Amino acid sequence: GAEAIPVEISIIRDEVKLEDSAASGKVKEITSPDGQKLKIGYIDLPSFYFDFEGAMKGKKDFRSSSRDVKNLLKSFKKDNIDGLVLDLRSNGGGSLRESIALTGLFIKAGPVVQTRDFKGRVRVEDDRDPSCDYDGPLLVLVNRLSASASEIFAGAIQDYGRGIIVGEKSTHGKGTVQTIINLKNILRRFGVENPGSVKYTNAKFYRVSGGSTQHRGVIPDVCFDSFTDHMEIGEAKLENALPWDKIDATAYQIDTSLKSFLPELKERSNKRRTESKPFQQLTKTIELFKEKQERKSSSLNEEKRWKEYLADKKIADEQRSLFKDLADADGDDKDKEDDDKDIFLNEAVSILSDYITLKEAKQQANVDPGEKDVKKR
Repeated sequence: GAEAIPVEISIIRDEVKLEDSAASGKVKEITSPDGQKLKIGYIDLPSFYFDFEGAMKGKKDFRSSSRDVKNLLKSFKKDNIDGLVLDLRSNGGGSLRESIALTGLFIKAGPVVQTRDFKGRVRVEDDRDPSCDYDGPLLVLVNRLSASASEIFAGAIQDYGRGIIVGEKSTHGKGTVQTIINLKNILRRFGVENPGSVKYTNAKFYRVSGGSTQHRGVIPDVCFDSFTDHMEIGEAKLENALPWDKIDATAYQIDTSLKSFLPELKERSNKRRTESKPFQQLTKTIELFKEKQERKSSSLNEEKRWKEYLADKKIADEQRSLFKDLADADGDDKDKEDDDKDIFLNEAVSILSDYITLKEAKQQANVDPGEKDVKKR
C-alpha cells in the first residue's frame, strides 16, 4: 500500500511536558451569510489533563484542562466573542474529574454523568459550582477518536441543550470503567514472585438522560462523512465489546430552545457541503477508499501494481490534506493556511455562524415594535 514503507524511529525516554498537549485558543474573525462581522473563539483541547503532582504539592498555578480553558474563556470575554468552538477531535479522554469540571464552565450546577458499578449501584457525578463561565453560543467538534471523558462532556452538553455537537457519525463509544488489581497480595501465599496485575472492567458510564456512552458513543447533531466510517475504528469494532444499554435519567434542567434550530442548521450545512469543492473531493476520495477496502487481491503485474500504488497514494495524500492539521495559534500566515485546509473546522464555524444569526433573528422577531423603537432612540 501507499504507506507500506518501513521507517526506523529512535525514541529517547524524557519528561513529557504538559504544555505540548495543553489547551490552546484563538479568535477567528468571520463574515456571516448576511454580511455580519462575527468573532468566533476557538479552543483546541487534545486531552483532559490534571497535574496531580502540582496539586498535591499545593501549587496555586498547577495545570489542568478546565483551568486552562477557564483562562481562555476569560481572554475571549475581553475580545467580546459572538460564539465558541470547542475542538475535541482525537481527544482520547483522561481525567473524569476534569470532564465534569469542564462541563461546569458551560452550565450552572447540575449532574454531568452517571456511573453504574458491577453490583448495579448508580452514582451521579455533579458539577456543584452554580457559576457559568460562558453562556453564549457553543459548538463542540468531535470525531471517531473522541473517547471516554470527551464523550462524557459532549453527551452532557447535548443532553442539556447547551451546545451543538458536530462531527463524524459517532464518537468512539468508550463508556466503560477499568480498575487494576495487583496480584502480589493474592498470589504470594503460593510462592509466586512478581505475578503482575490484572485490569478489569467494573463499571459503565451513563449520560444524565440515561443512555450509555458505551458502544454507540455520542451521535452529533450535524454529521460529516469521513474515512473513519469505513475503518475498523471504535469500541463497536472490538471483540467482546460491552453493548449499549440504558438506565433511568437523573433530574437535570434542559434548554429546549436549541432543538428548534437544528433542522435549519442541518439543511444549510448539507447544502453548503454539497456545493463545496473540497467536500465534493472528499466524497470522491471516500468512494475510492471504500473500493480499496473492498479489494481482495492485488495484481503482480508491475505496471498494474504501480497504477494501484498511485491510486492508493492519492487516497493517503487526500486523507492527510483533509485531516485536522492546526498549528499553534500565533496568528501567522501558516496558521491561516492550516485553517483553510481544515474543512471540518471551517464548516463547524459556518454552522455556528448560522446558529448565531438565526437566534438573533428570532430574538428580534419576538421583540414588540415599541421595544424596538425604544432601542433606536
